[in-house]
Amino acid sequence: MGLLSGNEYIILFDSQYKIRVSGNFFTDRRIAAYWTDEKDPARSYVNYALYPDIDSIKTHYVKTRTDASYLEVFTSGEKKFRVYVEADSAETKYFFDSAIARWKEKHLTAPQQNTKAE
Repeated sequence: MGLLSGNEYIILFDSQYKIRVSGNFFTDRRIAAYWTDEKDPARSYVNYALYPDIDSIKTHYVKTRTDASYLEVFTSGEKKFRVYVEADSAETKYFFDSAIARWKEKHLTAPQQNTKAE
């Protein structure tokens, strides 16, 4: 899909469907989510933000069996998107905590210093 640069690597990945159709992940450089709707291409999307561009991340733990928990990512360009994780509560918490820790680590080393995690 062309989301990764040459030497970028995925740290954790989750998909609620087929990998070529759905993906939610974070790398050493970004947080991303994609959906490829084969029946309705207008509903397809690729969302990502590089760590220095992320202003805040909010966690949403969903308790129902029909919905997935998600991270809500807010960027400095007023863009926001969701990164879904459908796993047991311990795995979901690990994904969320790891993604936020990576963002904080990379965000603090960037020139801008505006950080707030919710």
